[in-house]
Amino acid sequence: MSSLSRIVVGAVLVASAIALSSRVRRPGTPLAGQPAATAWHSYSYVDTDSTARTLALEPRARTLLLLVDSRCGHCEYELAQLAASADRLREVRVYIVTTEALPAVRALASRWPAHDRDRIGWGRLAPADAQALFGTRATPTALVYDAGGVQRARFVGEAGVERLLAAAVPSTAYSLAGSSVGPRRPGPNAPGMLTHAARRIEQ
Repeated sequence: MSSLSRIVVGAVLVASAIALSSRVRRPGTPLAGQPAATAWHSYSYVDTDSTARTLALEPRARTLLLLVDSRCGHCEYELAQLAASADRLREVRVYIVTTEALPAVRALASRWPAHDRDRIGWGRLAPADAQALFGTRATPTALVYDAGGVQRARFVGEAGVERLLAAAVPSTAYSLAGSSVGPRRPGPNAPGMLTHAARRIEQ
């Protein structure tokens, strides 16, 4: 075989290997430029006690996952609004996760009402898992799944507590006019709108 032929054959083999490796990926990991998968995929996280746990669906209702960052003002506001509405989320399994270190996770948990804090899944996700699950590193990002593991809603950026509750608790008679979940903040946060400001999580 000539030198040129060997070079051509080697190039073909390398190209084939790259193509094959690009197809071998963990279930739920989105391809570049594509949104996250809409079916449920479980991931491991580390809770506030440094215990490894697994994200699990609520079998009788819906599951809400919220990706936040302790340095994100929109996350802080959204968490405060959800905390004020904690009683409306009693039938919902809630996970509030970040890619930050555990001290940041504990600080986030401390902002939730103490009597209801242990019901929430607080934890740290590996950055790659957060990207795969949420399809973005922007915060806040929220996902809502039904009991069958089908994604029912996805919000990138500050969604507003009314929209989150309507997605997580479809039977709730919740409306903007009748809500009393704490202070209102002026700006483009009305139901039906997503704010364009979302923090990107650093690698």
